[in-house]
Amino acid sequence: MDEKEIHESFKVLTEISAKIEQEIGACVCGNHENLYFDDILTIGTPQRGIIICTCNPVQKLFHTHPLGTPHPSKEDIETLTKTNLNQGEYCIGALANGKPQVECYNITKLKTAI
Repeated sequence: MDEKEIHESFKVLTEISAKIEQEIGACVCGNHENLYFDDILTIGTPQRGIIICTCNPVQKLFHTHPLGTPHPSKEDIETLTKTNLNQGEYCIGALANGKPQVECYNITKLKTAI
């Protein structure tokens, strides 16, 4: 998959998350020419989720905020700082005016923001 296909999939997962009112988490692995979703997709609660990655290298961490905005919460950043990831993107999906919106952030910059 390419970047565009991955982000379209993020939008679909964001819409599903809003309908079931539960966070969804996923990892995207590979390299920029050949991205793919990890084998594990997680379903959380309306305000809490987990992302489990079994592949390497991880290029993108993705989760949804079914009741919020596509911006990282304080808890998101604190959890991210506990990982050994030092590259890639942290992407969050949420609905804005009924449409899926996905924002991606540089993991290194987020980890140093605290």
